[in-house]
Amino acid sequence: MEQLEDKYKNDKYDRSLYIPKGYILPDGSQLTKSYARLHEDMAKRFIEENYKYTFANDIIKDPKDFMLMRVGALQVMSCGLPILLHCDEKLSKEIEAAIVSYLSYDWKEIIIENPYANYFNYMRYRLLEGTGLSIGDDKYEEKIANQKILKRR
Repeated sequence: MEQLEDKYKNDKYDRSLYIPKGYILPDGSQLTKSYARLHEDMAKRFIEENYKYTFANDIIKDPKDFMLMRVGALQVMSCGLPILLHCDEKLSKEIEAAIVSYLSYDWKEIIIENPYANYFNYMRYRLLEGTGLSIGDDKYEEKIANQKILKRR
């Protein structure tokens, strides 16, 4: 992937880690405005080039969600409020370093739960959705039992 030029030498941000908008991939490469203008366009293009068949057969149908939940990318948004968005899974060292850099410049971080990490998690999430229950509640176990779903042994 193309890295930013060093035309920001006097910028206070660490340009090797900082991008104003786009995605940082687990290997540290960046999808920036030069790749595509909007996050959705970046995600669609990247998926089409690298994950076309996986995406077509996945339960996740939104390209931006796919980037976060399957690719493991860090989404960098700076429209009004500078925000970092990523899933609550194990992050690569490159993304962890980028997060530290952004946070040192007062960016906000939003960590989202990934209910789609695997099919079993997805099914549990779908069962709980809208019920107000959480895993471990007695009523959750009752709901599972009433669904006639095989439990893991």
